[in-house]
Amino acid sequence: MISAKNFDVSEPAVLLRITCGIFHLPHLIQKMNPFERALGTFANSGFHPPAPWLVLAIVVEALCTIGLTLGIYTKWAAMLSAGFMLVVIYAIVYAKGWVFLWNFGGIEFALFWLLVSVVVALQAWRQERAQQQPLPLGRAAPSLGEP
Repeated sequence: MISAKNFDVSEPAVLLRITCGIFHLPHLIQKMNPFERALGTFANSGFHPPAPWLVLAIVVEALCTIGLTLGIYTKWAAMLSAGFMLVVIYAIVYAKGWVFLWNFGGIEFALFWLLVSVVVALQAWRQERAQQQPLPLGRAAPSLGEP
């Protein structure tokens, strides 16, 4: 499941996947330290009681970080990341209203991250489908030197 090609950063899709995964890490750490501050944020965002929601968010974000960074169940990790960003957008709108620009506390960054997560999921799905496709009848698999 984990192979060297999971970390070939010369491949744009791999670089995007790894970046998407690593970007979850500071947000994950921020939720755990200080935990009490994060509880307040969750309460202000309409998640009651906040503690179970915060723990769920930590688990989901940890799964996204690990899955996307290491390339484990990439399609599912990216879809989980996209779903998580939908919830983040909901929380931002609940707490601040319809503000777009991230520097005013808006949804811009979460929306971008959601779209990137969808792209990563689609790329993983495409790659998975390509690996499952049988070769047309009468054609041998190409050798390493053939296009």
